[in-house]
Amino acid sequence: MVHGPREYIPPIQVKVLETRRAIPLDTNEGVYVRERKTGHVRAVKGETYMLQPTEELWTKYVPPAVEGLLSSQSGGSAYVTDPTLSNKLTASLGRPWDPKNGAPRRRDPTRVVTFEVPHNAGIQVYDYKTTSSRILFGPTLVMLEPDEQFTVLRLSGGVPKEPNVIRTLCLQLGPDFMRDQIV
Repeated sequence: MVHGPREYIPPIQVKVLETRRAIPLDTNEGVYVRERKTGHVRAVKGETYMLQPTEELWTKYVPPAVEGLLSSQSGGSAYVTDPTLSNKLTASLGRPWDPKNGAPRRRDPTRVVTFEVPHNAGIQVYDYKTTSSRILFGPTLVMLEPDEQFTVLRLSGGVPKEPNVIRTLCLQLGPDFMRDQIV
């Protein structure tokens, strides 16, 4: 491997397998890197990083439901309602969820999954490697490690209350804005 900014003209016997460039990362960005020899995956955050010869970028799988929530809740909507589960959307919290129009924007699967937790909200992140979860309170930026996933919360909503109307990644802790109908 040839390092640094330089010109390299390979001889005929040498075959160039790959040309790599440094990956510039801000403090709130990162990439997943996998060591080919050991298979160990780690997240590199907040620094310009050049892959070593035995490393490669690793793609993190995020379930489609979480992808959709990451995309829709990044716009500031705390709760997203699923119209297939409720016909009383006008009385429920949040905005309607549309799988076609609200399709998630394409995320680079090698980049660290980030989510900005709003003020006065909590989010649960589950680590499959250690089988433990951590709860973070906003405002904060959550950056998932390779073995972590967000916990999708399904909340009741509407008047009268129906189960699983609202899907969200974060739970609002604020003042009580709920109502119900006694039948």
